[in-house]
Amino acid sequence: MSVNIAIIGAGRIAWLLEKDPLRYKPCTHAGALRALAAQKRYQQFNFSAIIDPNLKRAQGLRDFLRLPHLKAAEVSTSMAALKDHPPEIIVIAASSGVHYPLFKQALALHPRHIVIEKPVAINASQARRMQTLAQAANTLVWPNYERRFHPKYRYWKKNLTHKLGTLLGYRGLFLAPNTELFPNERWEGVLLHDTTHLLDLVQFFFGPITSHHADFTTTRHRLNCQHLSGISGELTTIANSRAFHLELEIIGSKGRVTLGNGFTRWEPVRRSKFYSRFCSLATAQLLPEKPVTTKNNPFLQLYRQILSHTNENLNNEYFFDACANVQILAEG
Repeated sequence: MSVNIAIIGAGRIAWLLEKDPLRYKPCTHAGALRALAAQKRYQQFNFSAIIDPNLKRAQGLRDFLRLPHLKAAEVSTSMAALKDHPPEIIVIAASSGVHYPLFKQALALHPRHIVIEKPVAINASQARRMQTLAQAANTLVWPNYERRFHPKYRYWKKNLTHKLGTLLGYRGLFLAPNTELFPNERWEGVLLHDTTHLLDLVQFFFGPITSHHADFTTTRHRLNCQHLSGISGELTTIANSRAFHLELEIIGSKGRVTLGNGFTRWEPVRRSKFYSRFCSLATAQLLPEKPVTTKNNPFLQLYRQILSHTNENLNNEYFFDACANVQILAEG
């Protein structure tokens, strides 16, 4: 039996970023699904509908998804097109400001899976309501925080205590060229658009956040978090930088590792060269970065889990982390 997939939104993260020559491929929802649809193992699904207010953009995505063995998807400007033949999987790749109403409409169709872009909402009230709706539904909801499916971050999550020993804490840093940290009429702000990835990473590594405290100015935001696991740490966002930079430094009894976009820096604890009977962090080593391949591509890994039913998201805890993420960042 074929699985029907509907894609809501036909913009950058839906498929247009596939045109970026610097990104690994696939790097979008439609790019990943198109790649899997071309494989015999996954040919039992169809793109039933593409929804976007801009019909021309929806038609462009339909053409991108065209494969010889698949029927062309129906294109529409309205979610009403899905009511007669509700899909089993709904991908919400639209702008953040419309996630909440689209999520409610999608959930009412009772799909098996909903994939939703980050941030899942643009304010704390929406996030709380979405979590309540998901708790009462029989649908698995997958936020697209791609680092959770990236081989580097998955490796370090699995090997943290082996490599670092007793975990002592963490520090994260995000540098942004933008100025608006919080949501406004035009967009969701730096914290929800970008720092959200850093906050999700510490939720991924250290589990749910039980308490937090934020200090901020117009250009700097510092967030202290305590996790259910007992680990605590600090995340700092600084605006008005020329750099676009994300890194997470995790500190343990055996050393320190810093994970960032395109680099891993490792500093093991060694006998000090400067002080008798003391140890120091050794000179930092840049560890080689393994290339992203079709085997370990984060987008492909996400959809492989969904399509093969060998998923890790059996009780929507991942989605609840994403709802908490919005509440923490949107409330300051």
